[in-house]
Amino acid sequence: MKGIDFRTHREFKRGWRNNNPMNIRYVAENKWKGKVKAVQRKDSAFEEFTNCIWGWRAAFYLLMKYYFKNKLKTPRMIISRWAPASENNTEAYVKNVMAFLHKNGYRYLEENAMLPIPERNLHLWQQLMKAMTVQESGWMPADSPEHELMGFYIEDAINEVLTLKEIKKLNDENK
Repeated sequence: MKGIDFRTHREFKRGWRNNNPMNIRYVAENKWKGKVKAVQRKDSAFEEFTNCIWGWRAAFYLLMKYYFKNKLKTPRMIISRWAPASENNTEAYVKNVMAFLHKNGYRYLEENAMLPIPERNLHLWQQLMKAMTVQESGWMPADSPEHELMGFYIEDAINEVLTLKEIKKLNDENK
């Protein structure tokens, strides 16, 4: 998978430095594709990936587990799990994500509305991940050569996860 390695850019926010734009917490047992080897890790709290596409891939995988396995099917439910009130201002997070979605084609989507399965509206899931990325890490650094490609990278990450047998099985079980 192509993608720039932001880990050397100290001026970027933590999520970008870790190539983990949605700030997935570190769990040693997770065997994410593209995960930085233990001896190369610099952050004890959050996962680190070799490029940001792997970070988005892992994030979308988690979102699909929330959606299919945990039955978290609304923006509010997903965000409440992703950014619990014990660690975040969840209300502000929900408000910011919904404002982003409203500005980007989903004006009538409500925070407690059921989200469609990704294959029915891939664009909505891409926008949700963009919104969560902006909330977690800000925009992809403007001086990066891939700033304009953020949406395409998220789409690639989503498509990679949707081809996984485990996700297909979870999807099929919930039809």
